[in-house]
Amino acid sequence: MWEMILAASIVVLVFLFLFLGVSSFLNGKHLKKQKGYFAELQQSLKKGQKIKLYGGIIGEIQALGKETVDLRVKSGTVIEVERSAVAEIMQ
Repeated sequence: MWEMILAASIVVLVFLFLFLGVSSFLNGKHLKKQKGYFAELQQSLKKGQKIKLYGGIIGEIQALGKETVDLRVKSGTVIEVERSAVAEIMQ
């Protein structure tokens, strides 16, 4: 009886480790792809482009700094945000 319990436990552990290994591989692949997308996004920012931030704020780029973006919103106010807050470039 103990042999059956031990065998079942080993099978469960093997499947658990297999599942964790596959999910880690797929997650790492997805993160690498996402990191490349955002690196390309940061490189393609230009003055005058309309962008959307993660908070949902939409505006036009007025100036670009090394780590920040000056963004003019609809009210005419210019706000300074981090480059990492840019979610997408709008067409």
